[in-house]
Amino acid sequence: MTSDTLYLTPKAAQKIAETDGVLRVQVKGGGCSGMRYVFTMEPKASEKDVLFTQHNSSVITDPLSLHFIGGSTIDYQEEMMSSHFVIINPKASNSCGCGDSFSV
Repeated sequence: MTSDTLYLTPKAAQKIAETDGVLRVQVKGGGCSGMRYVFTMEPKASEKDVLFTQHNSSVITDPLSLHFIGGSTIDYQEEMMSSHFVIINPKASNSCGCGDSFSV
């Protein structure tokens, strides 16, 4: 795994494919641990985006966010009370209990 790539699990790729779009992952300030992950679906990538395609699905991010999440794996978890994308981020030194925020 390299720190300039985002990886998709087959389950995450399947969920993205069901939307007929691309998954945008951003890092913004805030959250319990200082930074938080923001997931949105977009119809397509823009010129400024960094695009990764695996398992016939695509994820996009901006260069600044990639600095904090590069090398991460994006998964999709289905639980009894919620279903959502999650990031397994090897750069995170701390994260909150819900997994939505982190620090490096």
